Amino acid sequence: MQNNDHREAIEKYSQMIYRLAFSGTGNVHDAEDITQNVFYKLLKYRKQFNSEEHRKAWLLRVAVNEIKLFKRSGWFRKRDNNELTEITDDTDPAILAENRMVHDAVMNLKQEQRMVIMLHYYYGYSTSEISAMTGVKEETVRTRIKRARTKLKNILKEEFDDE
Repeated sequence: MQNNDHREAIEKYSQMIYRLAFSGTGNVHDAEDITQNVFYKLLKYRKQFNSEEHRKAWLLRVAVNEIKLFKRSGWFRKRDNNELTEITDDTDPAILAENRMVHDAVMNLKQEQRMVIMLHYYYGYSTSEISAMTGVKEETVRTRIKRARTKLKNILKEEFDDE
């Protein structure tokens, strides 16, 4: 892969990787670090991709692995992770353009549910593809999606009932 290909991949997929990392960490700075690590690994990757879809899947898989690695770190386990970082106006225009209420509801899901919701609904991956990316059984992925949808339905129903 040449420098132009790297630049193209970064421009094309950086927001997607960032959003996935943010959904996995709940923190802007950690998501930025993970995004940077993913593209650093792309720069070091010497094999050719079979297609654009193969490159995209590889990037997502590396991002999922980076999130898992981050979650296992001693630093992450020792800090207070109870509160998600608030998204500010200068954070990510793509996220801010999405429906804020739905986004907030998704961000309040458990990390494992956020991950499958992002991969399935935001990026269009099937349960079998998500299973391959995350290393979780396909049935478990389907269960997480179902539980997340139920929880989102309840959260959003409460939000709309309050208005």
